Amino acid sequence: MKWLLVAFALAVLSGCAAEMARVSAGHIGCHPDDITIEDVRPGIHTASWIAKCKGKAYICSGSNERNSCKPMEQ
Repeated sequence: MKWLLVAFALAVLSGCAAEMARVSAGHIGCHPDDITIEDVRPGIHTASWIAKCKGKAYICSGSNERNSCKPMEQ
């Protein structure tokens, strides 16, 4: 049963990662297929994640109404 929950969680997160890449693309200027999503932190009304593309990392956040990304400080 435990493995089923893990498999379900991975399936949900992979779908979320694709959506987060799509949302991030407009803010960071990369195609969604070129973006890697890491460190996803879901919240009740908002979520945050790190989007990486072309050697740069961006901290992103979003809700149903508003999304944003800004370059991470190195």
